[in-house]
Amino acid sequence: MGYTSPAFAMMRDNTQTACQPMAWMDEEDTERCDRVVTRLGSTNRICADVLITYYCTNRTQHGVGKVLGISRRKVGELLDMGRMYVQSEIDARNASKRACA
Repeated sequence: MGYTSPAFAMMRDNTQTACQPMAWMDEEDTERCDRVVTRLGSTNRICADVLITYYCTNRTQHGVGKVLGISRRKVGELLDMGRMYVQSEIDARNASKRACA
């Protein structure tokens, strides 16, 4: 399963919540993210690899850097760039949906 910080486990196990967290993305947005990251891979392969490795393997930035052979700092920069790119694509889609409505 992987390493879980003892402090995180204590917080998770001892925090009461009234309801489960709600996803801020619907199924259509998640599919769009998948397509955006795939498209990003054709223009910026390392950025797409960082996004996929970070979010799909639950590694830290340091761990992603070790897997891909780049520095943790570069991983952070690529994650920021990838997140902004994906968010801009989702925002553009949502703006066009609102304009059509």
